[in-house]
Amino acid sequence: MGLQRDFAVVELLPGETNTELCAKVDATLGEANESDGTMVFCDLLGGSPFQAFAICSLGREDMRVVYGTNLGMLLEMTVLRNDGASLDEIASKVEEVGRAQIGVLVDQFDPLDDDDF
Repeated sequence: MGLQRDFAVVELLPGETNTELCAKVDATLGEANESDGTMVFCDLLGGSPFQAFAICSLGREDMRVVYGTNLGMLLEMTVLRNDGASLDEIASKVEEVGRAQIGVLVDQFDPLDDDDF
């Protein structure tokens, strides 16, 4: 998908407090080019990264916090933002893609049957 612009990673280190994480989040957001808004991806609803970004997003109409992130959601976001989609369009589509990529494989194919692949 090539080199991407305006990406940042905020790492939660072992033993780091929410206050310390929030300070790193604020610093990263301060450096961001927010002309098109900011979309944040977190792993777990209610986890420390989610909590820090949720606090930072209060009162900001130009920020979306996405939780439960999987690789398909990140790839979809990359394609959509490169195509010029709006923040709300991207948020809606990545949620749809994330939900569609969750499931349990049960008796859907015979692993010994080459025709299934």
